[in-house]
Amino acid sequence: MWMTLVFILAAVSAAPQQRRRPATQVPILADDRIHPDERGNYAFRYATGDGSYHVQQGAAFNDGVNRVRGSYSYTSPEGKLVQVSYIADENGFRIVKDNKLQPVPSPLPE
Repeated sequence: MWMTLVFILAAVSAAPQQRRRPATQVPILADDRIHPDERGNYAFRYATGDGSYHVQQGAAFNDGVNRVRGSYSYTSPEGKLVQVSYIADENGFRIVKDNKLQPVPSPLPE
């Protein structure tokens, strides 16, 4: 049993190691934040050198509901620019505008 374990460990350590590609550093072009005030109102914005951005504003109202509005963009793995605007309030999170962002269906179980 002990010899079997030694042979398995030797085989695993001799297996070719997978090399990882080095991470690409993307410069941050903007990073602005307005931290929450005493009521919970806040805002932030960031933009990166690859064209991605995210802008969001949140506000607390007297009715006890927090409302958020924002937009973001990024480049998909297929090279398409994806831009999305959204709101979140008492009716939940909703995309209010996108540039043909298509949902990807999950595969059905067999």
